[in-house]
Amino acid sequence: MVGDDNQFLYVVLPDEFKVIEMQSMDIIKSVDISYIGILKTVKNILMLYTSCGVDMYSSVDFNLVCNYRRGFSIDDMLLSDDNEMIYIMNKNSFLSFKNPLLSKTLKLVGPQEEEKQFITYINKLVKKTCKEPYTGKPWLIEPVHINIIHLYAYLGQSSILYQSLTNVINKRPFIKSEDSWTPLSVAIFSNYSECVHAVIKSLRFQALLEKANGLTLQALEDNLDELNISGYPGMTKLYDSILAEDASQQNPSLCDSALSLPIVLLSDYAFPDCENFGISRDPPETATAIEYYKSLCRFPMVMGSEISIEFLKSLSKSPNKAIFETELISTILDEKWTVARKLMLLQAVLYFIYLIFIVFYNAFD
Repeated sequence: MVGDDNQFLYVVLPDEFKVIEMQSMDIIKSVDISYIGILKTVKNILMLYTSCGVDMYSSVDFNLVCNYRRGFSIDDMLLSDDNEMIYIMNKNSFLSFKNPLLSKTLKLVGPQEEEKQFITYINKLVKKTCKEPYTGKPWLIEPVHINIIHLYAYLGQSSILYQSLTNVINKRPFIKSEDSWTPLSVAIFSNYSECVHAVIKSLRFQALLEKANGLTLQALEDNLDELNISGYPGMTKLYDSILAEDASQQNPSLCDSALSLPIVLLSDYAFPDCENFGISRDPPETATAIEYYKSLCRFPMVMGSEISIEFLKSLSKSPNKAIFETELISTILDEKWTVARKLMLLQAVLYFIYLIFIVFYNAFD
């Protein structure tokens, strides 16, 4: 099955589930679970089903969001065209129920056997009598489409928030709510500086583990403007983390020495192929050793667009001027200036042509 953006291929094997980037063919995610099939993506949630339930993954970074178990066996599963209904078939019966992701009333989406445990923990968390992160299986809360990470951020629990995002065994996914709020958005809006630092530190930690094959830092894209303006002291380290070496084995380590380096590529894809840079896979006669670096976040690079202007404004308003010294920001600004110069040159040429027409018009009028 191909993802909605035609960038990723989802493959279900007899004993494994893989997410493959279609250009580079790099394996982004591999899970040793025997899934029967895949349902289409709903609210950025990718649903895969086994014989006993549904596992829901984020279609952004492919981390497990929750397990949906309701005590029935599954031979096959279908999703209605409007995504509202889920149909289950087994040897003895045909069942149908409403898609829990589209619930209009309060709905806890997770393993039924742990529901009381989760509710008890939430009550303790709200009363601030809880000092440790939740160690059970992950849950979603609908229709607001949040998980426990949002609650940690909302309640200002920075220590628990950091532990929950970095725990390898019980790591909680970073997702957007129904209204596009992330845990980081909540922390910034609530002015919880310790929670902001906890989120960014944990995401940088995850990105370091994933190296350049991860998509974790894309979670920061919607909040970079606010972080710049706030003068968050760790922005230089963050921008240094966002620009990472691409160690993909698919790209050659040598290029023709006649090529002018560095080559900067603006791409919508997180994993661009070497041919997008104009670099051939064939061994060159005279070679130069090269390295590939890429941004782990997407930046607004369309000149004149509203989001591009807002990003530039946030940079200019940032009290932390050291961000301009980072390689990533200096490269982005250089590229924008290069495009701006070309546009100004084009405008000058068009204006010159306009003046010539005016002169000829007046001369022969």
